[in-house]
Amino acid sequence: MYMPSVNFILQRLGVTKSDLMGEGELEVPARFVKILLRMAAEAGDFDKSQYLQVNPDIEAAFRAGKLNDIRGHYLKSGFFEGRGGSVRVDEYWYLRQYPDVARAKKDRKIDSATKHFFAAGELEARAARKEYVGDVTKWEELFPRR
Repeated sequence: MYMPSVNFILQRLGVTKSDLMGEGELEVPARFVKILLRMAAEAGDFDKSQYLQVNPDIEAAFRAGKLNDIRGHYLKSGFFEGRGGSVRVDEYWYLRQYPDVARAKKDRKIDSATKHFFAAGELEARAARKEYVGDVTKWEELFPRR
């Protein structure tokens, strides 16, 4: 994929390099943010079977032949609709990492670590698997809870 230089992008946004390097806020078009988010989603992991399991309507469309490209659907619309299921949750690790979730599962308040992650864990900045801890930490630092 072609990526234009930062000079091109900044010029088109009407932003200077010092604006970009500062700690303040920049005003950018929503379309630009959407493109950046899609590029980030494209670089991220995607688990087709997990996505279909969490999104039964998408699975039904896929089985009926109305939808062929599951990852394409996720990148084009599912991600922006807030559909979960794009990553596989490591059940064993998640329950060991988050004892409150393990207790809730033991007490039958939740069915699984996977369901917890997609219903609440992700928004609580919990990692779905051990290898995502560093990435989750970076996102949490970038976007602290409000």
